[in-house]
Amino acid sequence: VLRLHTETACRRGGALALRPQDLDPDQCLIFLREKGETVRWQPVSPTLMAHLVRHAAERGAPRDGQLLRYADGRPITTRRYDHLWTRLGK
Repeated sequence: VLRLHTETACRRGGALALRPQDLDPDQCLIFLREKGETVRWQPVSPTLMAHLVRHAAERGAPRDGQLLRYADGRPITTRRYDHLWTRLGK
């Protein structure tokens, strides 16, 4: 989560809206959909891309579903995301 925000400067909504189909591993680009209907292709490092692709595969994220998920495969909630972000800040 921290690396995603560091590399892309995306907002919380952009991270939570990210789907596996928004990942382009060949060009190391992610498609972000953010506040105010802003959309953009954002380059990321090969390391971050590999982790995002692996996360989606390990957690069973459907191609058109939310990428960020709990270990049991459920999409994470805004509340959980905020809790993680608070823990990272400490």
